[in-house]
Amino acid sequence: MIRRIRSIALALVLAGCAAPLAQAGAGAQDASAQRQRWNQQGMDDYRFVLTRECFCLGRGPVQVTVRDGRVAAVRNPQTGAEVPEQEAVGALTIDALFDRIAEAQANGEHTVIEYHPTLGYPTVAEIGTLANDAGTRYHVTDLARLE
Repeated sequence: MIRRIRSIALALVLAGCAAPLAQAGAGAQDASAQRQRWNQQGMDDYRFVLTRECFCLGRGPVQVTVRDGRVAAVRNPQTGAEVPEQEAVGALTIDALFDRIAEAQANGEHTVIEYHPTLGYPTVAEIGTLANDAGTRYHVTDLARLE
């Protein structure tokens, strides 16, 4: 009887371990499809608010202005004042955020990603595990195309 209980317990533990592996592959495919959707927007000039949750510098929120696909300015979204360089260190473009997600997924890191339903960019991207101080959660809001 005890042997049967141990066998059932082991089977349950192993079944629980298998589920994240299946989700990781699906997540990578979804990230690729969403990146393609984002690329179809053809946005090289845009602005958004980025907030990072982590045990790190430059958590934000910051308003990131992207011109020609590169970070052109990092400002305080409430005052419009330029953010000091040491606080702007984590500012990235949407493409760079997609790169971080792809790299993490390729390395088997924990990722939880939410995407904008029509534009495809990540609205929330958790990479690593915040609970043990080894992760970062990115929040992207207020994205707007610039002329």
